[in-house]
Amino acid sequence: HHDRRVRRAVAHLARAGAEGETAYGVVRGLFPRLPAERIGQAMTEMIGHLDLLVERDEAAQEVGADGTWRTRLAPVATA
Repeated sequence: HHDRRVRRAVAHLARAGAEGETAYGVVRGLFPRLPAERIGQAMTEMIGHLDLLVERDEAAQEVGADGTWRTRLAPVATA
């Protein structure tokens, strides 16, 4: 369950490119029909997944000009 969600989040972040995406944007991208009353639960889980990606140096987070946190995939190191 969690590994699959992380893989889907990574795929969504890859599509977002260098601009990255907010946790809300990832949730809405992965679950477009999720009822509003379930967004909080999904956000909590997604923030945990994104934090794990950052901890593993697979992603980076920044505060955008609008004050929202955005996550983007870390560049792939080349040898």
